[in-house]
This record gives sequence, C-alpha cells and structure tokens, in this order.
Amino acid sequence: MSSTDYSYIRIRDAVRLLSAKGEIQLLDEIIIPEANVLLCKHGNKRFNINIDVIYGVTIEPVDLFSQSELESIESLIDDCAK
Repeated sequence: MSSTDYSYIRIRDAVRLLSAKGEIQLLDEIIIPEANVLLCKHGNKRFNINIDVIYGVTIEPVDLFSQSELESIESLIDDCAK
C-alpha cells in the first residue's frame, strides 16, 4: 500500500468502517512490537494488513488473490482512510 503516512488508528478505523458496510470483514487485531496487524477477510479470502513504523502499510494475502483483487482492496482502504 502506498499510503505510508497513515497511522495504525486511521487504517484500523477505515477497515472498521468498511467492515460495517460489509465490504471487508475485520477478524482480529494483533499488536506486536514489530507491527500492528489487522486480520481481515474479503469475500471468502483472508489477508493481513501490516502497519509498521519503518516499512509502512502492506497488504499480505493469506489466501490466493489476483493482483487486481489486491489493488481493489488497497483502493477501498485508501479511499476510506483519506
């Protein structure tokens, strides 16, 4: 995700809003020293959003996604976090 300037709170709130709309399901939140991780689901496919102070925000698929699906998820989160 190109939005390295977004904070954990901003990304989490965007994902929560998308979850309330039924677009992304927020399964769990994990806070570890290295990064904050949001465990999510889009459709029947799982992915994680890692928010790291050094590396920024990354979307890491757990299940198989096409590049266009990942870009669509990124766009949803990016638009909501603005």
